[in-house]
Amino acid sequence: MQVHALPQIKEVDINKRACKTIIGTGCPGNAKGDNWLETELNEPGGITHHPGKQRLYIADTNNCDVKVVEMESQRIYSVRVSIIYL
Repeated sequence: MQVHALPQIKEVDINKRACKTIIGTGCPGNAKGDNWLETELNEPGGITHHPGKQRLYIADTNNCDVKVVEMESQRIYSVRVSIIYL
C-alpha cells in the first residue's frame, strides 16, 4: 500500500500494473465509519500494519489523529494518543 498525495490510501498491484483507492473520498475531512470509500482523511502522512491483529494504522496528519482500520470488520475509528512533554 502507498500513501498518496491526495487524502486517500491506494492499493498498488505491481504485477497487474493497477492502482485503486481503498480508503478515502479524495476530499479532506475527518469522517470515519464502516465504509472505507466514505472515510475522510486530511493529509495521511504514514501507514503501518499489525499483521497479527489484521489492522492498519494511518497517521492522519492534519487531523492530528491516528486512524485504525480493522481489516476483518472493515471498521475505521480513531485511537486515543497522548503526548507527554518532558
